[in-house]
Amino acid sequence: MQRRSPPKHRHDGTSPLPLGMDWSPAPRKWNGRDTVWPHNHLTGWSYCVTIPSWAFVPKSRNSDPIVFYRVQVGVQSPEGITKVHGVLRRFNDFLKLFADIKKEFPRKNIPPAPPKGLLRLKSRALLEERRCSLEEWITKLLSDIDISRCAAVASFLELEAAARSSFQDASQQNSETDPDSNNTVYSVQSPLQSSLSLFAGSSSVASDYGSDTAYEPSDLGTPRIGRDDNSEVGTDDLTLDEDMTNPIEKLVKYGISNIDEGLFMGQTILEQLEGLPRHKANARHVNYAAEKRRLGTAKTDMEDLIVRLNQEIAAKDFLATKVKDLEVELETTKQKNKENLQQAILIERERFTQMQWNMEELRRQSLEMEIKLKSELGRNSYQDLTKESIVQQNDVLLENLDATKEQLEILSKQYGELEAKSKADVKVLVKEVKSLRNSQTKLKKELSESIKEHSETEKLLLHEREKREQAEVARRILLEKCRVLFNQLQECNVSLPYEYEGRTIVNSSSSTDAFNQLTTSDDQMDILLAEVENLEKDYGSAACNVDKTNDIKDGVICDDEVRKIIADLFIDNVRLRKQTNRVTRHALKLDMTASDDSPSVETVTSIEKYM
Repeated sequence: MQRRSPPKHRHDGTSPLPLGMDWSPAPRKWNGRDTVWPHNHLTGWSYCVTIPSWAFVPKSRNSDPIVFYRVQVGVQSPEGITKVHGVLRRFNDFLKLFADIKKEFPRKNIPPAPPKGLLRLKSRALLEERRCSLEEWITKLLSDIDISRCAAVASFLELEAAARSSFQDASQQNSETDPDSNNTVYSVQSPLQSSLSLFAGSSSVASDYGSDTAYEPSDLGTPRIGRDDNSEVGTDDLTLDEDMTNPIEKLVKYGISNIDEGLFMGQTILEQLEGLPRHKANARHVNYAAEKRRLGTAKTDMEDLIVRLNQEIAAKDFLATKVKDLEVELETTKQKNKENLQQAILIERERFTQMQWNMEELRRQSLEMEIKLKSELGRNSYQDLTKESIVQQNDVLLENLDATKEQLEILSKQYGELEAKSKADVKVLVKEVKSLRNSQTKLKKELSESIKEHSETEKLLLHEREKREQAEVARRILLEKCRVLFNQLQECNVSLPYEYEGRTIVNSSSSTDAFNQLTTSDDQMDILLAEVENLEKDYGSAACNVDKTNDIKDGVICDDEVRKIIADLFIDNVRLRKQTNRVTRHALKLDMTASDDSPSVETVTSIEKYM
């Protein structure tokens, strides 16, 4: 398992820049060496970048001046000492920096550089606007920790030269405070300042030893400001000047650090000057003095170079110890990686065996799936047909859905109208409810009165039902008695003699029986008359009592009439039966007096008359 690298942060000791420095926002106020930065200086070396001004630098006498922007790099040591290093850069240098960073970090979202535009007029307002935009852009650019630590930014800002000058200044400050530690006081002047006075008009020294001046040329080959004081010497002396300057140019070009070799080369220059003809001594004397001055400045430059070489050796020793530590860490990480690799191999072997078992299982499952697929191929055709039908149904459903949507819109409109109507109806109903609530009390009173009346009417109905039941019972009793009396009346019938060819035939033996039957029927009729009279009295008194208790008049009239009619019918029927009995008795008497064989016609006519 590979370990993830810890997240980067400022002053974490992993910066590849010189002295492990990291970018920091620029301080608001500059106060020289004692400038206060917006962070704790004890965390390590820091640098900031500002673009405070711009300048016109002429390339030649007759050419137009070129705009250079002064890039000011401030470096702060862990002791809180601030050193400022200036670099001149053209706008094309900034664009080249943007291209280099974009190549180095293709995946990062790098803020775009300010547009180039056309600045032929080179007005101060436009130049100031471009300076502000460049300063803002480089601040955004360096806010990314990876970009602020890259080599392109370090070479653009010449951070190594700034670090060297700051470190040299710090060491000089320490030597001034402690004179016993070092008896030699080194010059504070920058090497390239001395080189400007020594080699005016020549090319710059290697970029590793940058200048702190504001007029240093850019890496793109812009010219350096300054001219040689002896540039007006005749052309006859050019070859000799070239011969004398070649050893010194070699000295600076190849960076010879041994002071003895430098002095030896100075002696050779002096010998060459002594071997010159005397008629040219006056012209060469000036060159000799100039070369002597240059030799003195070269000595001071050599001393500075020796100091820097010592610093480089110390830095090299520090890096060597750091490399050793890294080698030890590398060995430990190798061992850990080996162990992790062995564990990973074991895990992979177990996974491989498990994968083999899984492959066997998958083969078995694949065979089963093939069988299932073959069986399902037949079903797929049917499913395709069903899918087509389903698609058609879906089309129909979509059409229906569109229609329903239209209906829904119509219904929604109707619903809005109905809702408005309902609100109006609600208002009306509210008014009606208020009126109904007002009339509710009146209705409650009427309801209570109606309930009372209803209870009274129910009582009356019950009473009426009882009356009717009593009347019906009385009627049923009357009907039963009438039936009994009618049956008894039917029993009072007498078997009279029958007629044969218009003549009444009466036997002598049956006449006595007929008399007896007539007498018994008369007696029974008298009994029936007495019972009818008693029935009339009893039923009349009972009906009158019921009608009096119930205060009914119409029912009494009807019942009395029916009772009277029935009694009259019985009485008339009894009377008629008695009359028939009398007639039959009289006829029998006549027959008994007459002859037994042939009754006369007169007797018959008399009977008819009597009847």
